[in-house]
Amino acid sequence: MPYSIEQRVFIVEEYVRTTSIMSVREKFLEKYPEGRVPAKSTIQDLIKKWRTTGNVSNMKRDKQPTVRTPEAVANVQTIIGRSPSKSTRRLSQQVGISRTSCRRILHGLKMHAYRDNEVESKKRKTTKSAH
Repeated sequence: MPYSIEQRVFIVEEYVRTTSIMSVREKFLEKYPEGRVPAKSTIQDLIKKWRTTGNVSNMKRDKQPTVRTPEAVANVQTIIGRSPSKSTRRLSQQVGISRTSCRRILHGLKMHAYRDNEVESKKRKTTKSAH
């Protein structure tokens, strides 16, 4: 479990005061007996983070924008509704998004692209004519 902001601040303040990792670990155990003692690398990482950013909290990561917008989902649903035998390759070209995104949208809609392979259709024709 990650350390709380309060615990992180305590670690940094104690290190600044004593400049000793062992002292920080001992004081941490005194103040937070129920918590686990931070490792040497954890203390070093927190100090490094504090020196570079002036902050001990985790940085917010930028999330990559998604192409699975409601408009794209509606577009895929409409196209597959009109032409259920369309392959994901053709669908992705028509919608303008990747095949993987098309597959994920279809999966979310509990639909799938259907492509009648020549081999399969030949098998069906031979079994129908045999009966």
